[in-house]
Amino acid sequence: MITQIDIQIMMWIQEHMRSEFMDSFMKFITWIGDWMLLWAILFVIYFIFKKQERNAKILALSLCISFLVNQLVLKNIVKRPRPFVENSQLPSLINEPTSYSFPSSHSATSFAVASSLSLVNKSLRFISYLLAILIAFSRVYLNVHHPSDVLVGALVGILSTYVAEKIVNLFEKRKLAK
Repeated sequence: MITQIDIQIMMWIQEHMRSEFMDSFMKFITWIGDWMLLWAILFVIYFIFKKQERNAKILALSLCISFLVNQLVLKNIVKRPRPFVENSQLPSLINEPTSYSFPSSHSATSFAVASSLSLVNKSLRFISYLLAILIAFSRVYLNVHHPSDVLVGALVGILSTYVAEKIVNLFEKRKLAK
């Protein structure tokens, strides 16, 4: 049932939203997502230099948790094929990724970064989540992920930040207690 809903959504996007401009724009947005890990590392370095080690720890740990859950656990358990593999009416609009589809790593990383940055600075919340949403949508638009892949990827990213913050808080409390 979820697969049928995913395909219906993707077919609607292809029929009603496709244009040369949107193709180019979504390729650009997904390219930004390709570099999201680099941006996250730069933010970690920035936080360290600004003596905001707590923020650096939360972001770095969030990315690690997201990677472990997404890449090493869920993708290998679910083993969901990409949309362009399952349905010839949904050809990939970019170079075809070879890994499994579920959940979306671009979405997980983007939402881990967005949720971590929103903890640091409330004024970054809107722009960071907007970018994460655009990156997630671009993956569906380009037919490399199903909508449910990006939705679960987003949840993995957000929950990774939540868990990372709890772990950092726990270690800080233990450190203060000593």
